[in-house]
Amino acid sequence: MTCHLNTRSVRDEITYKKFYGDKESYWFAHALTSTPYHFVPQYSGGIGPITRTVRATGHEEVCTLQLLHTLESTGEPLWFNNGLVEYKGAGDDRFLRAEGWVPQGGKWRAYEGHGFPNLFCVVMPTGEKRSVNRVGREMRQIVDRMVDVARRYDKMMEEAKLLAIQHISR
Repeated sequence: MTCHLNTRSVRDEITYKKFYGDKESYWFAHALTSTPYHFVPQYSGGIGPITRTVRATGHEEVCTLQLLHTLESTGEPLWFNNGLVEYKGAGDDRFLRAEGWVPQGGKWRAYEGHGFPNLFCVVMPTGEKRSVNRVGREMRQIVDRMVDVARRYDKMMEEAKLLAIQHISR
């Protein structure tokens, strides 16, 4: 049902007009099929660059558009959404810099002046350590492989003149 709700015709005519998108299609599909599900009681976490330390509290932040969902059983990262690029609305090749992550339950605040809609910063959940979790070697390798595949497909799509990507050097 989730896949059906995200097919182009259904997505364009119903899912993305009536709901916010893929996340809602997931729980809505479970409800329609009477498949058990539950909502995690906290806000999602985040993955991205370790942006800065909040001077007043000494807490590090991750400012990102990529929401991170962690396993409730282990607290480890499970998946992130909003794509591999830094901001999918920009049409450029700035991919996610996965340096740090914060699990579900972190405290979020709006990040003004960056130019991206919905960019927020998150710190570790209250009462936990002040430093965000570092992206480990294994996770970095997985994200790097995903980005490599995305770059290859982007190149093929550009060569076929199916899309144009603004190339930005970091």
